[in-house]
Amino acid sequence: MAGLYSWGSELPDEGNLTHYRFFQGGRFQIKGTKNRNVSFNLSYRAVKSFGDYTGNEYGNRLYNAYLRITSKVVDLNLGRQYVFAGVGYGTMDGAKATFHLGDYADLVSYAGTVSSAHEGFEFQEWDRSHMFGVHLKTDRLWDSDLGLSFINKERTPNNSYSDSRNRSQESHLFGLDFRKDFTPRWMTSTRLEMDVADGEHRFDRAEVYTRVRPGQKWFLSGEYYYRKPRIRRNSIFRVFRQYDNQEVWMKATVQVNNTWSLYGGVSGIFYHDESATRLNAGFTGGLVTVNLFKTLGYAGSIDGGTGGFQIPLHPRVTALGGIYLSRYKLYEDADDYDNMASSYWGLSWMPTDDWTVDAEAQALHNKVFSRDMRFFFRLSRRVSLGR
Repeated sequence: MAGLYSWGSELPDEGNLTHYRFFQGGRFQIKGTKNRNVSFNLSYRAVKSFGDYTGNEYGNRLYNAYLRITSKVVDLNLGRQYVFAGVGYGTMDGAKATFHLGDYADLVSYAGTVSSAHEGFEFQEWDRSHMFGVHLKTDRLWDSDLGLSFINKERTPNNSYSDSRNRSQESHLFGLDFRKDFTPRWMTSTRLEMDVADGEHRFDRAEVYTRVRPGQKWFLSGEYYYRKPRIRRNSIFRVFRQYDNQEVWMKATVQVNNTWSLYGGVSGIFYHDESATRLNAGFTGGLVTVNLFKTLGYAGSIDGGTGGFQIPLHPRVTALGGIYLSRYKLYEDADDYDNMASSYWGLSWMPTDDWTVDAEAQALHNKVFSRDMRFFFRLSRRVSLGR
């Protein structure tokens, strides 16, 4: 895959600026022709910037580069990989093993050094940056899905400005995941997390989701979130007292037919001695989506909407576009609203089954950028060697 990204900006103090960025990336999976249980997976992106801005804030990235070996007893990954195992997640350079305990459970264990925040090609030292953990999953208890997990993740940054993005992290977390279908029309899932860093044992995260389908054409859902801030060790905010917050959502969805559905929801957010409200409604169809939203109260005020379309012009050509409009106040007592608008439109063409050509234009207007135009072009090809 290769592409060119160009954009022009007009800043109040700097005038017109023009930027160009060329990027080339790929994602590969290589398997043997005889032994299909061994594979090598690679995903990367290389970037070069030109024009008025030649920095490389996105940088060259190595997302994945690992050897995978599978069997009936254990699956083993060796190299750079993304881990998602209960409370444990992140990109690391190391090993992950998934043990299949018959038909009863799977046990995931992993250990490695934490990749840099920008996922560059450099590697970290274990003493300064590491993560390890386990995740046990089973569906054999109470006809439900149950998961128990733990992660120990630590990172200490170098004393340099260039490493400021790799701020200190310390996560010692335990997690519990539970999901059960009580009836064909009612399901519930729950997630609980406990932080045991610095010798403390505090319950700081909870999520509950439930969905009920009273009829064939519509369903109701409820969501509850509890959050206590997790502050990095070197953050100035650690000297201040932290308060938890809670959010409750109620949503309804109506399936008009196989293509169209309508939805709406309302939530209350509860802070220490303060509160806020969120509202949203919209519809989705085969070619068009529209979403309207409103937030008011302690979290600030924002009114707006989004819309998008994806229309096939030909079996191999698709037109797409969208728009975002909003007005907002950063805090409840602000005198005036600020406005923001953005849009995109483009074409996607598949000249053959393996080649794809994408072209897209984007426009942005907000308080900082009085005019921002971006143009994106991408050429990609899917390659399959052997069977």
